[in-house]
Amino acid sequence: MLIEFGGEIVMRASKYRYFVILIAAIFIFTGCAAAPKKPDHFIAGNYDYLKEYITWLAKKEMKKNQVVGLSIAIVDGQKIVWAQGFGYADKKAKKPATAETVYRIGSISKLFTAMATLQLAEQGRIDIDQPLQRYLPQFSVKTRFSESDPITLRSIMTHHSGLPSAVSKGMWASEPPEKLLDRLKDEYVAFPPNYVLAYSNAGMGLLGLMIEQVSHTEFCTYMAPLLDAIGMQRSSYKLTPEIENLLSKGYRKGKEAKQVPLRDLSAGSMYSNVIDLSRFIQMVFAKGRVGYRQILQPATIDEMLRPQNENVVLDFDKQIGLGWFIDYTPREKWKVAGHGGGTPLFRTNLMIIPGKNLGVVVLTNSTEGSKVLGKIGKEALKLALEAKTGRTTEDKERQVEPPDQTASEDMLQSFAGQYATLNMLGSVWRDDKSLDANFEKYQFQLIPSSDGKFGVTRKFLGIFPLKKIGSLELAKIRVTRTAYAGRELLTIHYNNGYWFSADKFAPKPLPDTWEKALGAYKIINPDPQGSPEEVRLSDKAGVLELTFKNPLWHSGTGKFYLNPISEIEAVTTGIGRNSGETMQLINFDGEKGLTFWGYRMKKEPS
Repeated sequence: MLIEFGGEIVMRASKYRYFVILIAAIFIFTGCAAAPKKPDHFIAGNYDYLKEYITWLAKKEMKKNQVVGLSIAIVDGQKIVWAQGFGYADKKAKKPATAETVYRIGSISKLFTAMATLQLAEQGRIDIDQPLQRYLPQFSVKTRFSESDPITLRSIMTHHSGLPSAVSKGMWASEPPEKLLDRLKDEYVAFPPNYVLAYSNAGMGLLGLMIEQVSHTEFCTYMAPLLDAIGMQRSSYKLTPEIENLLSKGYRKGKEAKQVPLRDLSAGSMYSNVIDLSRFIQMVFAKGRVGYRQILQPATIDEMLRPQNENVVLDFDKQIGLGWFIDYTPREKWKVAGHGGGTPLFRTNLMIIPGKNLGVVVLTNSTEGSKVLGKIGKEALKLALEAKTGRTTEDKERQVEPPDQTASEDMLQSFAGQYATLNMLGSVWRDDKSLDANFEKYQFQLIPSSDGKFGVTRKFLGIFPLKKIGSLELAKIRVTRTAYAGRELLTIHYNNGYWFSADKFAPKPLPDTWEKALGAYKIINPDPQGSPEEVRLSDKAGVLELTFKNPLWHSGTGKFYLNPISEIEAVTTGIGRNSGETMQLINFDGEKGLTFWGYRMKKEPS
């Protein structure tokens, strides 16, 4: 009995010891997983907490989102205060990502194309307010806006040219860059110039061809000494043996995938690393100067970072300089300028606060990098501001004024109607004393306000008020109506900032030609690296719905809506990027077909 009793005590003690060890392990594990504690006070110029926190955040977000490799750099004035790589540049070979790892930087390339254009302007060889055709006479595109302004170099750099977002046929292929000129001859502009900010890769591709024409030098060759003058020794618009040796592999869902070429070199083909991009930022902070060389004049740097579109009604509070997108910090209202980039396998971001000479570059080698760039980049820039100033810059909560629930009958009626974005249809209708709205799968009510800034409410099962839709707080959503130049827009703002707009339209029965065109299509001039697949045209209550898969970019199904404007032409709905672009009915080989994005599509048998 005594032995049994003693054995029971031993067993209990043993179980207790294991329990303590388990609790300790959990404590240690969760302690490692928790964010580093923020110091109560910051010491100006001390970046230790930034490095510790962003290291923790980068590892956490990369693991969560299957990002294989990431590099980051922080710039303070003329110093790179931190440059670090995480994960792998080559997962199979266990080659780590470092600050020297080269990535495809996508559309960050446009900042350098704009810089080269402005350098030519400084030399008196071009005038950015002159029509593009003056310097690139081979350029032509069709238009329905005969009384509009010409497409100038400035309008291209501010994405107000009205050109299509891209001519997808041949874009991710081994086509020569000048092929873009041939393809654009068969396309229509989407909007009149200077009408709305509509991002255009095609426009920036044309700038590269213009630089070639004016300089009498192939674009990549022309850009090499400019990059070299900045000190960007590991950067190029084309793949050299040295760049290839440092280049990261590209990944999708954690698996290595084949990289593809890009026709429109000046729009997004540049290779670089965070060290070189930091040197570019330093040049901007030094007002265009690198050592004893003046790359750009101070006035040109200032003009690049000056909002160019403050008088464009349909841009609302979106701002853009010459190549640089512009925003402001929530609390101090410091100007933040930057540009993101994306290729099928790489996602990148560069941001600066010119007024404080602070910058951050984040480069990733994974499609899923788009899920982490914003969070890591913004946190890094915020912490850099705190480290430099020595004081906390906690985001000040923007006060969104509540709707007063009062509006005239005319105002209420003006909101009612059918609306469309590029890939979403919706409607607003008067229901007794309320305004009900439906956009795709979401149904809600609008709360009237005499200032025209209507609120949003939604109820679960029509009874229980909801505070959020996903991560969005309904109390921070405001809906306004804008009538301009024959358009009526329903504009959605979130937390006092522009979110998106939906264009009002009047549904009509489809013309007979488009009714007969409904069905499945196959592209007959595909690109060898991949083209849209499973293309289908359907009727969606008087609007054409085009669905497709684009495995080069993602595994899901894409969707565009188009509004027929004639028996043979339809344009994508909404306003902004990819909207206003033309799809046409054509005849080839004795059969009916479509042309869109430069692709020719033949209708498949029912």
